Amino acid sequence: MSMINELPRIFCSAYEEYKKLNKGSFKTIMESGSEDKSALSSLLIWSDNRKSLPYLAQVGYAGKVQMIYADPPFFSKSDYKAALKIRCADGKNKNVKVHAYDDRWGNDISNYINEMVVQLFAMKELLKDDGVIVVHLDWHAVHYARLVMDEIFGADNFINEVIWSYKSGGSSSKRFARKHDNLLIYGKTPQYKFRAIKEKSYNRGFKPYRFKGVEEFQDEKGWYTIVNAKDVWEMDAVGRTSSERVGYATQKPEKLLKRLIEAFTDEGDIVCDMFSGSGTTAAAAVKSGRRWVCGDKNPMSIAMSLSRIAGHDSSYKVIKEEDAASGIGEISAAYENGVLRLTGYTPATVEDVDSDSLKIVNETAVNSPRDLITYVSLDTDSDGKIHKNRYDMGSAEGRMPEEISVQALKGNKIHILAADVFGNFSEREIEI
Repeated sequence: MSMINELPRIFCSAYEEYKKLNKGSFKTIMESGSEDKSALSSLLIWSDNRKSLPYLAQVGYAGKVQMIYADPPFFSKSDYKAALKIRCADGKNKNVKVHAYDDRWGNDISNYINEMVVQLFAMKELLKDDGVIVVHLDWHAVHYARLVMDEIFGADNFINEVIWSYKSGGSSSKRFARKHDNLLIYGKTPQYKFRAIKEKSYNRGFKPYRFKGVEEFQDEKGWYTIVNAKDVWEMDAVGRTSSERVGYATQKPEKLLKRLIEAFTDEGDIVCDMFSGSGTTAAAAVKSGRRWVCGDKNPMSIAMSLSRIAGHDSSYKVIKEEDAASGIGEISAAYENGVLRLTGYTPATVEDVDSDSLKIVNETAVNSPRDLITYVSLDTDSDGKIHKNRYDMGSAEGRMPEEISVQALKGNKIHILAADVFGNFSEREIEI
């Protein structure tokens, strides 16, 4: 049976599933910064969306999110791996490949569309009346997304289909190279918030027009005017040599998210991304002065997100659905004269890696264990309850140091919360 005939049945079935969603049971595992009790806090959520989205709606975020960025699986029928860089004993970086996410859906597009509809209805609940949603897809399923989003958000609330054009990716002798993604943008209502982004528009032949009343400029390329940005964005993807690269499959560039955030939100607004992946949205939101709610069911994504927002002056909580689990590593540390030394780390069993990758992990654990650590947070006055992040650092900006200068009063307890590159978490408490 053709999909055009199947769509109404899939849509109705998915809507019934959405109405029966139940929020998960969550616990706070970390608080960072001085929380403003009068405002909804930024959140990093470790959970499946079917539990975290209804939870958010019921604890106060319904109708409070200004922009949702959704970068879900694309129905590529692939199983994605992250290529994580680990420094080896010889001083060289080597890639260890580990499972990131499965985008196969039983090779059945109806399964994919069903989940898309369920989650889009749940996301719509969170949007403010002047909010927008951006769904990031490509040629595999964007045509189906356009149909179901017209139904859920209303065809009249369609704003743009932005084409993100990039250079990376493969080519084929059988077709034009597929080197763009599609960003479908809808408002919850016709009264959405928007700020036009400006860009250069080069004159024909790069020569001056000298039209009356038209201001022109010149750079090394030629003459140009300043215009409102068009709906085709030429922007580099996160390449192999990019300083942003954290190794997560299908990582998106911060520049892309910053442009969307600038266009559709103001400082202090809430930006939401429940397919957090490599943590790009949280990183872009923090740097743009926005609050954020980001989530993922993969603990590796949670670790990467923490690594990328570490050291920034922001207030947020990290919460975890009770059923969410990861491996538990074992970290060793010592504190003396205001210096915390990471003396050792034993990772949890790393699954779904080949023998060569496992050899690299084991050698690194022996010779340079801190190079497996991607994030460290210190609570310098632990009460044994919720970890209060008073100092943190991540390896996203470079190698994790062996020694950390941090002050703690005699008689206090330092609680260490650490994550490794695979998303395994570990804790250690030291008495001063």
